[in-house]
Amino acid sequence: MLASISIAGLGIWLAIQFYRTKRFAPELVARKWPKAYGLLFHKYYVDEIYDATVVNRVKDLGSVLGTFDANVIDGLGVDGTGWLARFGSTLSMWWDKWVIDGLLNFGAKMTQLFSFPVRMLQTGMFSSYAMLILVGLVILLAYYGHHMQVLLRGVR
Repeated sequence: MLASISIAGLGIWLAIQFYRTKRFAPELVARKWPKAYGLLFHKYYVDEIYDATVVNRVKDLGSVLGTFDANVIDGLGVDGTGWLARFGSTLSMWWDKWVIDGLLNFGAKMTQLFSFPVRMLQTGMFSSYAMLILVGLVILLAYYGHHMQVLLRGVR
């Protein structure tokens, strides 16, 4: 503890001698001990070492992560998911239009085609239905009447 206080006191005394009282010219000391002056002037190169080992490595990591984010996360994750959703919806719309609606419309057209004769008979008027019942009854009686005659002839 005494050594560190002594070194600090010596540093303060030297600074006063250099810059306050001008007893020693800093230029002379810088010329006499250039390496020591450069080391002290650059503050033991702590900032340069910190920039080289920490700050620049963090910047490099940020560049790599930025590239990874732009290409992988945005490219595959965000843009890829958007492309896949658009492709899936296009495929779904095509399937719905041509397969599902196509089958349903085909079934509807077949039903419409085969129901044409029935639609001709269905008018919604009671008198038309009564006439169809009478015609059906006459046809039925004629058919069974004819068969009854054939059966009666065969019995005699």
